Amino acid sequence: MNTEVETVNELPPDSNNEESLDVSKVVNTQKRKKFISYTLFVFAFFLVFTGIQALIFYSKYLPQIEDTNGKLFSLTLEKTRGEQLNIIQAKFQSLRTVVKGQSEISSRIEAVFEIMGEHFSGGPLGTIEQVQSELQLTQQLIQEKLTEEGALVEVLTQAANEITQLEKDFEKLHEVYFIPFDQLHAELQNTPWYLWPTAGKLRNVSGYLNAVTFNRAMYLSQIGEIGTARVLLSSMYANSDDQELLGLVYYGLGRLQWELFLTRLEPENYFQATNYLRQSLQADPDSTLAKRLFDYMLSLTEAESTPGAGKGDPTTLTEGEAGAVQNPPPLF
Repeated sequence: MNTEVETVNELPPDSNNEESLDVSKVVNTQKRKKFISYTLFVFAFFLVFTGIQALIFYSKYLPQIEDTNGKLFSLTLEKTRGEQLNIIQAKFQSLRTVVKGQSEISSRIEAVFEIMGEHFSGGPLGTIEQVQSELQLTQQLIQEKLTEEGALVEVLTQAANEITQLEKDFEKLHEVYFIPFDQLHAELQNTPWYLWPTAGKLRNVSGYLNAVTFNRAMYLSQIGEIGTARVLLSSMYANSDDQELLGLVYYGLGRLQWELFLTRLEPENYFQATNYLRQSLQADPDSTLAKRLFDYMLSLTEAESTPGAGKGDPTTLTEGEAGAVQNPPPLF
């Protein structure tokens, strides 16, 4: 009886383990590829997302900053040269001549002229708005008188036309003095939700927030709001660890004291301004703004920097004359 022995091709003992390892390697490789792909996708999405936010941020705020800076420059020129104010002064003088003898109207124009003379330098924006309101009321009064029998039609008509021109000039002056720094500063401090978190980084990295804060303080000093300007500069000082920025803040504080000196003619403000400018130059020796103002202040005579110091001395300016930057002094 022949017995057949069947031979079975058996796998080596380690072959199953090797196949399992190969499968595991493939799976792990696929997982790594998926993880890398997912990571790259997230990173690319983040770059695109932040890039879009950055583009919106700069396109939104850069034009506003350039616009307000341009307006601040125009205001500085007007404060220095007084071109628009001189036009208004000339037209006011002409109007006063026209309405002379018209008791009620003349008294109103004189009152408006006094408002400008007494309050414009300390609070120009509020004064402009008050004068605009008074001129509108005067126009209404003239229109009423034109309907009265026996009214001096020619005189009143001329007065009405000159007031109309004066109102247009005051609108231009208001445009010069009104700069929306408050709105821009508030927007930068509280950027829209759709710009976060990129805006929080960009407003500091770009320097926009510091620049707008400083320029807003300088603007407020020009329109008589010295207290608010000092608060803004103090907040910058508290958050500053950069010497260049610190020098700018000290310059700003010195500029505020200088503005107070020009307005109040108190010697203490002059000396405080020079102390701040010294600190500015110590923090940032290359500060051209501080150097320029400091050199100018040191060039002033004792009489110009100390109002009233020469009372009784005919060779020295007395209080009210000393410290005047423009000669002759402006009416407003």
